[in-house]
Amino acid sequence: MTMIDNFNLDSIRFLVFDPKIHILPKMQLKQSNGEDPLEVQSYYESIIKGNSFNNELLYVIKYKTETIGFFCIASATVEPDFANVDNPITQGKNSLIRALLISKIGIDQNYRCFGLGKYILQYCIGLAINLKEIEKFDIVLFRTTKSLAQKIYCLKYNFKMIKGDEKLVWVYKKI
Repeated sequence: MTMIDNFNLDSIRFLVFDPKIHILPKMQLKQSNGEDPLEVQSYYESIIKGNSFNNELLYVIKYKTETIGFFCIASATVEPDFANVDNPITQGKNSLIRALLISKIGIDQNYRCFGLGKYILQYCIGLAINLKEIEKFDIVLFRTTKSLAQKIYCLKYNFKMIKGDEKLVWVYKKI
């Protein structure tokens, strides 16, 4: 990894992964405490080994010429089974909900805390809005840790939290 002196978000690019073009480097994607509750590290290592995941579109995050992270998106249909949550999306609906699912987000530990997550979310929300007529997306949806949902995604970015377990929850934003 290169030293990060003057990180410049204008040098960030999201590129659709092409195994013929992109060589994926080893990255440290686990939390700083070594935990990996969302299994991002093993998922990424599986991609490096050449495994592909059907129905997902993988993006690599480039900073200048260096690959510093990735994220995967997919079109999903979810059931409005949020019985424990007063959910405005499903009120009065018995139909399924169309979602742009962000299945994984991984940012190398050396490049965290520069606001990359915000730009990934903005990109995915913009993509969902642009594809709304074709895909009929109602929400952007992803799984995260409960602490990040409470401290960042719900407070800063106005995502709604769907109750999960002690560590992991789903968050969504209506399109």
